[in-house]
Amino acid sequence: MATISNSHFGDHAIIHQGNVHGNVYYGTSPHKPAPARAEVVRVIPYPRNEDIVHRKNLIDRLDELLPQTSGYRSAALCGLGGSGKTQIALDYVYRRCDADDKCCVFWVHADSQATFSTDYKTIGKNLGVDVERLDGLDLLDAVRSAIEGQSSRWVIVIDNADDLRLFGVGQKLKDKEANGNLCEYIPQGSQGTILWTTRDAHIAGTLVGTCRSIEVQSMAIGEATVLLTRATGEISGMGEFENQKEGLNALLEELQCLPLAISQAGAFMRRTLMTAKQYLSLLSQGKTRLEVLGVSDTDRYRRPEVSNSVLETWRISAERIRVESEMSYRILNVLAYVDNQDIPQELLVAAADEWDDDKEDHRDDQTLSCATLIDLKSDKGSQKQDDRDDQDSAIQISELEVLRAIARLKEFSFISLRQTADGKRSYEMHKLVQEALQYGLSMSSLNDGPRKMEELYSRRALQVVDDLFPIQNMDIQEESFVQPDSDTHVQCQRYLVHATRIAAWAEISGTEVQTANLLQRVSDFLLWHARWREKELIDSQAWDLRRKVLGEKHPDTIKSMASLARTHNGLGRFSTDMPTQVLELRKEVLGEKHPATMLGMSNLATAYVALGQYREAEEMHQQVLELRREVLGERHPDTMCSMQDLMMARMFQGQYSEKTAIQVLKMRQEVLGERHIHTIWSKSDLAAVYRWQGQYSKAESIGQEALELRKQLIGETHPETLRGLSELALTYSFQGQNNMAEKLKRQVLEQQREMLGEKHLFTIRSMEDLSSILYTLNRHKEAMDISVKVFTLRQEILGEKHPDTIRSLSHFARGCYRKGEFSKAKDTFQEVLKHQQQTLGERHLLTLEVMFELALVYASQGNYSKAEGALEDVLKVQQDELGKRHVNTLRSMSSLAAVYAVQGHNIKAQEIYEKVVELQQEELGERHPDSLGSMSNLAAVYAVQGHNIKAQEIYEKVVELQQEELGERRPGSFGSMSGLAAAHALQGHHSKAQDIYTELLKLQQEELGEKSPDTIASMALLAGAYHAQGQYKKAEKLRCEALELVREVLGEKHPETLRVMADLAITYIWLKHSKAEAACREVLKLRQEVLGGKHRDTIASLATLGTMYCHQEQYDKAEPLYQTALDLCIQVLGDDHVDAIRYRKCLASAQRSKVIMSEDPLVHPPWTVWSRKIKRHYNARLAQKQKP
Repeated sequence: MATISNSHFGDHAIIHQGNVHGNVYYGTSPHKPAPARAEVVRVIPYPRNEDIVHRKNLIDRLDELLPQTSGYRSAALCGLGGSGKTQIALDYVYRRCDADDKCCVFWVHADSQATFSTDYKTIGKNLGVDVERLDGLDLLDAVRSAIEGQSSRWVIVIDNADDLRLFGVGQKLKDKEANGNLCEYIPQGSQGTILWTTRDAHIAGTLVGTCRSIEVQSMAIGEATVLLTRATGEISGMGEFENQKEGLNALLEELQCLPLAISQAGAFMRRTLMTAKQYLSLLSQGKTRLEVLGVSDTDRYRRPEVSNSVLETWRISAERIRVESEMSYRILNVLAYVDNQDIPQELLVAAADEWDDDKEDHRDDQTLSCATLIDLKSDKGSQKQDDRDDQDSAIQISELEVLRAIARLKEFSFISLRQTADGKRSYEMHKLVQEALQYGLSMSSLNDGPRKMEELYSRRALQVVDDLFPIQNMDIQEESFVQPDSDTHVQCQRYLVHATRIAAWAEISGTEVQTANLLQRVSDFLLWHARWREKELIDSQAWDLRRKVLGEKHPDTIKSMASLARTHNGLGRFSTDMPTQVLELRKEVLGEKHPATMLGMSNLATAYVALGQYREAEEMHQQVLELRREVLGERHPDTMCSMQDLMMARMFQGQYSEKTAIQVLKMRQEVLGERHIHTIWSKSDLAAVYRWQGQYSKAESIGQEALELRKQLIGETHPETLRGLSELALTYSFQGQNNMAEKLKRQVLEQQREMLGEKHLFTIRSMEDLSSILYTLNRHKEAMDISVKVFTLRQEILGEKHPDTIRSLSHFARGCYRKGEFSKAKDTFQEVLKHQQQTLGERHLLTLEVMFELALVYASQGNYSKAEGALEDVLKVQQDELGKRHVNTLRSMSSLAAVYAVQGHNIKAQEIYEKVVELQQEELGERHPDSLGSMSNLAAVYAVQGHNIKAQEIYEKVVELQQEELGERRPGSFGSMSGLAAAHALQGHHSKAQDIYTELLKLQQEELGEKSPDTIASMALLAGAYHAQGQYKKAEKLRCEALELVREVLGEKHPETLRVMADLAITYIWLKHSKAEAACREVLKLRQEVLGGKHRDTIASLATLGTMYCHQEQYDKAEPLYQTALDLCIQVLGDDHVDAIRYRKCLASAQRSKVIMSEDPLVHPPWTVWSRKIKRHYNARLAQKQKP
């Protein structure tokens, strides 16, 4: 085993300043400019402890567990607080640096998630991670990856990991979902060493191996004596201590030889020139011991009358501070009730201020509202500013006194200076110190009044934090909302943990109302940053406090309830129960027209939207808008919010109002400014309107503009920014740019997983969106796996009958449909439909949507009568409920026309398509994708009826409009190009069709890739153009390539795969290929298996097999196949269907050829219904034979 013995750092080593406590030492002079980041990075919070007492057994064991050789290793130091774990860890990393000048060292305080994240941020900055653009879990993940990516060996100390639940140990499932698991962000790798320090011995067998935990107990008496000698400054020898041996041993026994207690006692003794006996006498005056740290277990190696708690040492030191400096004592006791990490110096300065009864008058009034407190504090702030203007000299003296008081606390090791990244002074206090102080205050009473000391100082601590936490209202729904600047954000974040901590003392201090008001401001800050998990705890606490003191019906109590309901919505736990209670209470207490009541109505409407109850949401938003116009006026921010909300509720129902979106945007730009968050929302909403109208270029442009503003204003990882990114991905998807859409959606999903967790409903929604994109890209397996996972997660979280769970099932059915698994899709859609009919009713929009999709499945199965009936039912209800011009109504009309067309009812189809085109152009505009799609369908119906010129003109117009709107290289314009080529082919212009298909195929290969199903379809169409011109070899080659690709992409049995196989079989027939019969039979067999015996494509395969036999002059075999195809076609599609007419002609031709062959066996007529050229050749031969 390698030893750690060298005593120098390498030439390139540098210890970086970190967000860690203690002084931070550098490898170069601090007065010189900081050098560029060295190859070796060391973030160590404390200088080397030259006075450390080496505890040989512990050090040897640690070096054995964590040698400097390569390989991933971990170990833990566990024991009572104050046992010296941190000092042992510090000594280890310095010795490790001495032995290996290329070893990187990192230090993380793990006593809370906040300190863990802060230190990770510092480490990340020194490693070159762009920490300013990262936050939350993505920051932790990035830093972990950066550490793991180090080429040299590295050591990381996870210090004070006392709450193992932060690292997943002992967490319940719901706690893991709510709080996450920091253990996932501890780096690993073959070069790494992890050293934990903790009070919890349960770390063994959980975070480290069962044999890799070192219990740090009390020092041996000899070690403790040396430590006390050094702590008291006795460097001349042990002579004087030998004279105090009896008192020294008694003191060490009283302190249980705990290093922290010994160090503190030594410092006190040194400064006061006190002997061990004198110090022991002071300690013995307290007859009680702290019980807040837990029960003291009996130990036969200790005297039972001596507690193992070290807190009495801190109480004695605190009393000494009180004697020396009242100001230091005030600061110390205020710090007992705030968080012990990252304590800003301004908090210490505020805590030093003297207090009198006048300063506490307004805090005794438990009925003051939030607004009143804000006014009082604003007045107080103004008065303080006036005082500053008149009393500069007095303040200078006061500041000097404060600095001296703080210095005294540092000298007694109550607090230690912590270097921060921004260069500001910040302090920390050991938790043991706080517990000792709290104990001391709880056991004492004020000499001049009835209040206990803990009540006074917890009250003072609350007021200090309350004064320092920004007053600015950051609730975006409040009338007094002010968009916070960067300084406000920094100040809020700095005091967030202290405000949260101080709230625990509300009942003891008797400040429930003031504490709840502070928590309300904390909640607003968390709302702005969408930190829903933290916000839920704050809202619950504030609501409980207000209910207890103010009662259920107080306006502030109701506000806390509303805030909690809103948080549940943010967490994806949608419900109308609590918003309804809030609204009823506000109506009763405040009246119908109070702004808060109107806000409650708006929040309830938002809950309706989340649950898919759009009609109810629209009605309530309409009521709110009318009330706000009446009470607040047209241009009030709240009124504009209602205009926006009403527009969105209608948009969810397919009513896209560009005019309203532009109106709200302009009003907000004028009233609030371009960079206000409400204005940015309006930009996003306008982009959504353009997207649904098919104006994708406008939607993309405005969406990108809104996204950039969000990034600048609230950061790249804010949930609102992610929402903007998700909407932009949707716009790309609508334009056919699905690769770009997938990239953005995966980016959103990754960040949501890190910030919100895998099981958050917003994360699950993004997973569902991603699966939709993957289905479009025909990556069916991956898409289906995600769909199943989404359904499983929603079933687990929401239950089987929740609307979102049912929607997941519908999404799964849609995936089956796209995969060509029509039977599975039908069964699933029928299950969903049954549930929707029972829970939502026959006429609900979501029920109609499922009926519509089920009708499409029927049509794809060839069950056209069922499809027709279902679509007619859907259309009737939509016309009644939504109107004849609604976008969903028009889409249903278009689909019904398609079903008519496939059944050969071309006149009916034409009439419907003409009406649909007319209405869509009026409602959506000529350039909307729905309008252009209907125009293409109308052109196809014209072509089938032989109106080829008319069809060509429409196709050409569609191509022109799409290329103007999207550009000729956008996927959205490719479909119309294909239709135009088909129109030319129907007119016999196969050469022109070939040219268009060739151009189209090249574009698709460049833009979509050769494996895109659309690209493969164009290959098949180009092959068809070759076939029509008699270029059978070219057609065969291209169809073979297409078949290979489509099998790879869609699978062997997908309907599109079978279609390409059928086309290739026809080419084989014309080439008289030996594979023709086998190919025809394989297609027929697969179609019977996949689509069923009565599907139109299956019937066509029967006829194709008959044609193959005709080419082989086996008319006896061809005739029954044609007869079967004809009978089935008449049964399914009707006697007058175009397919029935064609099969009837084929049957007659086969029968006629059979008769001719029997009359003149020398004649071999190889023509079929697909080739007039062959028929003419046969007729010519027959005429020549009949000449005399």
